[in-house]
Amino acid sequence: MPDLLHTTSKLGIACVNGRDVLGESDKYIHLKRLIADHDDMYPGIDRWFDRKVKPGLQTGERIAFIGYDAAVPIVSSVVKIDGDSKFCHLHIDERYREMQLGEVFFSMMSLAVSRSATRVHFTLPEGLWSEQKEFFKSFGFATARNAHVNYRPGQDELLCTSNFQAVWQSVIAKIPKLIERFSTDESTSNGLLMSIKSDHANKILYGNKRVEIRKKFSREWIGRTIVIYSSDKQQKLAGQVRIANVVSGTPESVWERFNTEIGCSAAEYFSYAGNHHQVFALLLDSVVPYERSLTLTEARKYSSQRITPPQSYCRLTENKGWAEIVTLNEILAGQFTAKIDVG
Repeated sequence: MPDLLHTTSKLGIACVNGRDVLGESDKYIHLKRLIADHDDMYPGIDRWFDRKVKPGLQTGERIAFIGYDAAVPIVSSVVKIDGDSKFCHLHIDERYREMQLGEVFFSMMSLAVSRSATRVHFTLPEGLWSEQKEFFKSFGFATARNAHVNYRPGQDELLCTSNFQAVWQSVIAKIPKLIERFSTDESTSNGLLMSIKSDHANKILYGNKRVEIRKKFSREWIGRTIVIYSSDKQQKLAGQVRIANVVSGTPESVWERFNTEIGCSAAEYFSYAGNHHQVFALLLDSVVPYERSLTLTEARKYSSQRITPPQSYCRLTENKGWAEIVTLNEILAGQFTAKIDVG
């Protein structure tokens, strides 16, 4: 057995979409190569990729995910998004199949179709259903019937279909185990959840605002991560940034030093800060927008805890409900790295 399996693997997941196709990104090239590697099992799969997957990614009809161990691609998946959605492809490197990555990717694929699907279906070889039927049943796919096609020579292809609500309830039931199994970056779990109005949140995530102003703050958070809750219009987890530094001063001195980086007019700034003797400027870097994110409504569905957005910010170590939701969001959206002992 390779030594790799007796080390600690650092796993990550990336989304592949139309922008990756247009720019022929590394993620897109990795996806194409991983799928082409299955031509011996599924003759012509490269033509399927060129005719179906590539244009589907360009139009948004399909979305794909790549799993990495460090920089090495080890998992590929493709989903077709529709009312009758399809899990088109999922393959996990055989060395990683005992690590519950199947549950992570099925959960991510379910999240990808959650806003449109009423049903979900997929096909699989009869032999795979016989080997893994308990796994598929655990996601709400109770039975499989003959699909009357043969993608893989010598084996009948079976069709699994389920109401999406049954699939999603199965995903929700797995959430505690996924959170326990896959930990996210320590700087995130030990960081803050901060409410920021959606207009300002968008400016941060698009690089047009590099300083956030607060009336009260502490320098203890320098170097830590802020998870941004985009409030008012959006009401969702939108992304994360690192606090590079914290500078305090009078409203006038802070404005004079950072006015071009605060992302608002002088009138708006002094309306917020003008009556205080001291304000705090949070200098932000390492911006990571979430490509997919949980809304407040979804967060309240998926957590057993009471979920209330913070008025300003809260410590994730002291708010179990939001800590779980932030971890879940990173797992399902692929914006996470996790160390897992695979020995």
